Amino acid sequence: MINIFNEGNNSETIAAENLKNLFLEEWPEFGAENFNNWINIYVEPFLREGSVKTADLVVLGAFEKPVKISAYDGKNLFLKNFFFNIEVKRHDSKQIKFEGGHVKVFYLSTNEWKDASDQAHKQYWAIQNHIRYNYSDPWLSGSSFIKLENISEDHEQVPKDKNGNRAIEKLILNSDNIKNILKDLTKELYRTKTSAEKKETQEGKIISSFFNKDEAYFRKGDFFPTMIPSFLDEKRMREISQGSYRQQWLEQVGKKLLIFQGHGGTGKTVRLLQTAQKLIISQGASCLFLTFNIPLRSTLLRLARLMNIHIRQEKNSGGIAFEGVMKFCSTIIQHANHKLDLNIDLGKEFTSNLMKTNRETGKTNYLTALEEIGEYIETGAISAEELSDLAKEAYRNIYGDDFDYEYVFIDECQDWNSVERDLVIAYFSPKKTICAHGYAQETRGKTLFWTKALDKESYYDAQLSKAVRMKQNLSRFIKDFSKEAFKEDSYSEMQIHEEGAGGEIHVIEGDLEKYFLFKEDGGFLEEGYLNKSILRDGTMPIDYLYCVPDNMKKEIVGVKPLANEYCEIGALLKRNKVEVWDATTDYKNNLPKEDQLRIVNYSTCRGLEGWIVFNFYFDEAYNYNVEKFKKDKKEEAEILAKSKLQIELFDIDENFNDLDEEAENHAAKMSLIALTRGVSEIVIHISTVDSKIGRILKKMSEQNIYKDIIQWRKL
Repeated sequence: MINIFNEGNNSETIAAENLKNLFLEEWPEFGAENFNNWINIYVEPFLREGSVKTADLVVLGAFEKPVKISAYDGKNLFLKNFFFNIEVKRHDSKQIKFEGGHVKVFYLSTNEWKDASDQAHKQYWAIQNHIRYNYSDPWLSGSSFIKLENISEDHEQVPKDKNGNRAIEKLILNSDNIKNILKDLTKELYRTKTSAEKKETQEGKIISSFFNKDEAYFRKGDFFPTMIPSFLDEKRMREISQGSYRQQWLEQVGKKLLIFQGHGGTGKTVRLLQTAQKLIISQGASCLFLTFNIPLRSTLLRLARLMNIHIRQEKNSGGIAFEGVMKFCSTIIQHANHKLDLNIDLGKEFTSNLMKTNRETGKTNYLTALEEIGEYIETGAISAEELSDLAKEAYRNIYGDDFDYEYVFIDECQDWNSVERDLVIAYFSPKKTICAHGYAQETRGKTLFWTKALDKESYYDAQLSKAVRMKQNLSRFIKDFSKEAFKEDSYSEMQIHEEGAGGEIHVIEGDLEKYFLFKEDGGFLEEGYLNKSILRDGTMPIDYLYCVPDNMKKEIVGVKPLANEYCEIGALLKRNKVEVWDATTDYKNNLPKEDQLRIVNYSTCRGLEGWIVFNFYFDEAYNYNVEKFKKDKKEEAEILAKSKLQIELFDIDENFNDLDEEAENHAAKMSLIALTRGVSEIVIHISTVDSKIGRILKKMSEQNIYKDIIQWRKL
């Protein structure tokens, strides 16, 4: 059985089909519908770690029984299973040369030669780091190859040794058969002693890329998500490619800082992606998208791949890269500290320990380093020109001397701090910066205004006031809930989308264990909201979003190598054979798959959306956010009193009478961020109607306007 994943209209898919045919010509049994002989070929899968974000082809497979492939050192070598990646090159012979055992190809667009062998080797290790993300993950070893589509064995350029054999390894020519490829792989595993199995029989030695006990893990391939667009994916893709977009917005890019401003659900993130896509298509621009929200980053990466928006991973290639804000800033801080001898104590493995507490300051290592470099910037010890040079040098040290991003896209810019803003502006300048500012969407601190230090002629303010995500009833519900719970009540300015008729709100009160009902053989019972919606609306599980409190406990489900950590609800679903993408754990670094329900913490749901959004323990999450806010404020005051540095990272808000009032306002803001994630329906679970949130929802449900819109169910 041979499966090709992520097929598209590209040369990589053609190469995957050709590879499939080579396997079938040699071993027809791979064409049978069984799992004993299987091969998975992944076309340009996403890789989460490092600068290499994808590989042309990744191949994993296994024979039912070991197959004799070659002889080496007087021993017959049998292959049980295999793993390798292929870098596909369609250059003609004039654009290919062989030097020092490496294949180099010429790119007309940049007028330079690139080392394809080195590229394939880097992809191999990026794949390894992606699949074997955790120390406990199964053993995997293989090889990397370069496929030259337009070169055959008899071509005069192909180097040969004195015996007339090919003098360069890991090379696939258009005249090769599949045994040639597996022969090279088998010899490498044997020669380097990296074979998983090390069995020897009377016939010969058995070679394998992974252990037999782990075959089901690699065959399932959860580490590489498939790319089938869901109902909601297609809706987003239409919005980005065909949705309304004002030409005057694009005309500001490169001249002024462009900032999209609006409440949750007004389309700010879509506008960022629309702008990036237009710049990539029209200019071949290199764009960097920065966000704090890892679940959002994974979601946007999936969307970009579905839309064939080029994922940037090398210089002069154009496209978009998605990175974390802290990674971007810490890279610059580390470089500046080293080059200027700033004596900022970054400790060991700074970039891997950003969120650990600094013993001296009581803050995280990241915030401590930000404050210290912020002091140098504020006092002028590091000039604006010098900071700009340092920022670009930091990234060129990683990607190459002539590497440069051209534009930056800032997600939720209101939630950044002033030093992070200064570091980004130092690299890009305001003219190359495109921001999304969410009203009442702060989760890290007070509002930061990126336009505050700029004159009116230096930025363009694009106001987005219409609630384009939510159906009318949901928008009206959000505005009324804001009026009841949110002191700032800034949602009163949000306009309801006239064309988005409908929308329902379901309130569930009581013990959540009584809500989840499963079949004996696994899966939800048919009468639930989710199953009804899938049958009615043509959606997939990925189109739904579960929000859970940040303090929900974690559990381990499964047996190694298939064991993973899940939140309580995720664990319950997984045990009952419901597939989940649980972004409350490290799984958030993976891309979600179409057959998985998405689960996120309330603090990381911003920017995401769901056809139906389920808000579990909504009242308890509100109470938790109130208490956490007060606790954090008291700790901040104690730390600030001891701090040598008095730099303020966030703009200060003095609109509250006391800490209790400010904490409740913050918790209401967090609640509204979650409520604005829904497109068609919102499900709100509360433990008790006697909670503050419970009383507000009960009061609203009893209003005539919500008579048939809010449906209350007591468990």
